[in-house]
Amino acid sequence: MRPRVTGVDMVTSGEKQRVRFTVETAELGTNAVRIHIRSRCLSTGESREFQSEDLGPQPDGRLQFDVTWPDVRGWDPGTPTNLYELRVRLQTPQGDLLNEYRPIKLGFREFRIVGRDFVLNAVPVRLRALHNTTANSRADRADLAAARETCQRMLAYGFNALITGYYDFAPGSVGYLDALLDACDEAGVLVCFSLPHVKDFASRLDDPAIAELYRRRADWLIRRVRHHPSIVLYAINHNRTGYYGDQNPLKIDGIYDLPEDDETVRTVWSVRNRHQARIADRIVRELDPTRPVYHHQSGHLGAVHTVNCYLNWAPIQERSDWTEHWAPHGIKPLCFVEWGLPHISSWSSYRGPKFIWRTEAFQSLWAAEFAAQFLGDAAFSDVPAAIRDVDHEESLWARGSPFHWGVLNQPLRDLESHYTGIQALYIQDNWRAHRTRCVSGILPWDQGDFWKRVVDTPVIEVSNRFEGLQCPGVVPDRRFPDRRFIYDPGPRSAFESTPAGYAFLRWNLPDLGYIGGPSNNMTWKDHLVRPGEHVEKSLMILNDHRVDRTVVWSWELRQEARRVAGSNGSVRVVPSGRAIVPVRVSVPPDAPEGSRCILMARFEFDRSVLQTDEFMFTVIGPPRNATPKRTVRLYDPLGTFAKEFRRLGIEFTSWDQARTPWDDEVVVIGRQAIAPTGLPWMAPIRAGGVFWCWNRARRYWNDC
Repeated sequence: MRPRVTGVDMVTSGEKQRVRFTVETAELGTNAVRIHIRSRCLSTGESREFQSEDLGPQPDGRLQFDVTWPDVRGWDPGTPTNLYELRVRLQTPQGDLLNEYRPIKLGFREFRIVGRDFVLNAVPVRLRALHNTTANSRADRADLAAARETCQRMLAYGFNALITGYYDFAPGSVGYLDALLDACDEAGVLVCFSLPHVKDFASRLDDPAIAELYRRRADWLIRRVRHHPSIVLYAINHNRTGYYGDQNPLKIDGIYDLPEDDETVRTVWSVRNRHQARIADRIVRELDPTRPVYHHQSGHLGAVHTVNCYLNWAPIQERSDWTEHWAPHGIKPLCFVEWGLPHISSWSSYRGPKFIWRTEAFQSLWAAEFAAQFLGDAAFSDVPAAIRDVDHEESLWARGSPFHWGVLNQPLRDLESHYTGIQALYIQDNWRAHRTRCVSGILPWDQGDFWKRVVDTPVIEVSNRFEGLQCPGVVPDRRFPDRRFIYDPGPRSAFESTPAGYAFLRWNLPDLGYIGGPSNNMTWKDHLVRPGEHVEKSLMILNDHRVDRTVVWSWELRQEARRVAGSNGSVRVVPSGRAIVPVRVSVPPDAPEGSRCILMARFEFDRSVLQTDEFMFTVIGPPRNATPKRTVRLYDPLGTFAKEFRRLGIEFTSWDQARTPWDDEVVVIGRQAIAPTGLPWMAPIRAGGVFWCWNRARRYWNDC
């Protein structure tokens, strides 16, 4: 057979303004050859030609040569039209043509991990992602026109990345890939591309023969998609390598390492899976060292700490501070590859032991109960949607057999105030906090509920369905309606945003400005002030565009109807950067108790995007006497509460445990003060006795 080109790869070095081309060949023998490359920029028509010197093939048939290309137009989410077509020829040293490879469409860009950041073309990038099922769904969603519209709808709500929705690449689970990847290249949407899962290889990659099967399948996939600049990360082994505590906010920094040989955490299942995952990781990195690899929901494993973070009803403030430790101390990227807003399953009464989506159980939809903490008495109003919820649940219980959560929760979507309205409260606080702390990536779950249909979409006949039938790709005859906004073929006006969707329009776009706490505690929300008190807040300004943004800001403090103070200015924010503008004001000394002060801020980004925010203070009276009505006895071996009580001016007496407390005494038990033996003096306490216990060590709770 004649010598031929079997593949082309390239690596871009933006710092050195060089591109290394690797041309894979077959049947070349030991003869010297030359490589001729002709490039054409698809957006401008500019063309360049490169000619190698005489090259001898490596043992595997590869040919490599570097070219200096200082004016190459780099692909980037900000410049996605910078795509090129390459034509690669294999020639003899005399210039005779031996073989020409098919035209290649690609983009030049450089993606890597630096510390805790993803860096694209020397600029950090944060992933705000959605889960995408274009390649594992119906054919009418997998053509280029549908994929382009999906990308544009994502970008309109601030989502700049996607995770491919097949979690394994098992045979039969994936359809047509090319249109989605082409659309992401054109739109500048970044892709986390899923590769084969170790479970489909019987978790036996330590067998060389099985490892070779994995390598061959992964190699086929990588070679097929490697020219797409939008693919920046490979995702493998989804939901296979997590462990107890992988969400622990103090252990998501990339420093803590799971002690897999510790009997307290070790299981055969987890140790085996993590061992297999490391083998797969090594294989993928050998095949393509230009793209980092992560294990979806793995905790600390490989290059990225990833976690499915479903915190149920953890308080909003606590969720906003979940990355408080990682932000200053993290040494590797952190990705919440699934983030519960809370997740819809949090509204169920079912709490295990089985996975809620894979079991049937007697359970209740606690819409009013969970909403009451936010809505008060209004959570229990008998609106029609709430009545339908109750009637639906009663009909399921009346059957006398367990039922699936997916059947029970359907009416909840019609009760917006109790579902997506509650999610919106979390989004507006949690999302800006994670973004301000530069979380590397985050994907909100329940994305189908960010929009609701208001107009039916009919089945649409594709008018040009007989065109291009001999070209590669999917050509649908009809497009069918989809309940999810980003996939529906109808007009965008067929859907409206739910409260959660509106929250993302405010808090997920590349430009973001809001009122935060002091610069050293940006999530603080201190709002009770006294007359004449000095108050510190900050204007938080984020720019997740790929270019600098000039932001004109202003703020003013109003007490009832009068303007108390104000300021204005402008700041230039670098790409993926943030600016913090300190706000220091004093509450009017004559402000009456119970009155309100409102801090209002305005942000104008490059004279094109306007955002506003408000923060309300309540004026309170002078401090009252902190002397308690009862005698306070403090049992505090660590001394942490004694220090705090003295700061607050609370009178107390240290408790020596020599007797049983009297009825007129309050006993406060400090942090980790209860030993395994318990506190014997507590046993005789009569009904009505009062004691407070704070934060007992976890290892002792099961001994109670």
